[in-house]
Amino acid sequence: MASGAGTPWTDDENDATVADYFAMLAEDLAGRRYNKAEHNRRLQARIGRGRGAIEYKHGNISAVLQTLGAPWIDGYKPAPNFQHSLIDAVKRWLDRDSDWLNRHSKLFAPDPPSVDVATEPTGLFVGPPPTKSNAPPAKRDELQAKIAHAFDFAGRDQRNRALGQAGEALVFAYERGLATAETDTRLSSTYNPCASGAVIARSSACLATPARRHSPFAISR
Repeated sequence: MASGAGTPWTDDENDATVADYFAMLAEDLAGRRYNKAEHNRRLQARIGRGRGAIEYKHGNISAVLQTLGAPWIDGYKPAPNFQHSLIDAVKRWLDRDSDWLNRHSKLFAPDPPSVDVATEPTGLFVGPPPTKSNAPPAKRDELQAKIAHAFDFAGRDQRNRALGQAGEALVFAYERGLATAETDTRLSSTYNPCASGAVIARSSACLATPARRHSPFAISR
């Protein structure tokens, strides 16, 4: 499985390196100590790539995760110059744990429900943040465009916008319902069906117990 220096990385090599990276990242996020050098040595023996090549590939993975707004391993500085096949390798790994980005990336939220718009809305996707990398703008834009396409940023943004609009409509309907209920309550508390002119046909209760009237000629006792 060993490949020569300077040759394109195969899918198997990319997949093994991505899996090793996420194994270290899991330890990082859990606050557990691990040995990067030992991980590198085991990966060298598995795929036949050199230490420096593997370290640089780990930096490439950091660049992908940075663009996704996800955490990356401190010590593997994002390196944006890489084969686009690496993006596919990262996506293959994330597809096996479809909730990983939802848990760890501020840019991703669960897809909105297809029918029940009354479900509590999720955060709106607003696009990738500016990167701190030193990559030239053209190269950086190309990288972000490729990642955006692979992870369907546009579709996710459209779904979240639709959910936001449905949420606004739901809030409006809810507030209108509250206002209507409050108005009905106020009217019912002041409405007297026995008052003169209130109704055309008085109810039997009103006729049986007419309201007490005070005569202007009544004598005070």
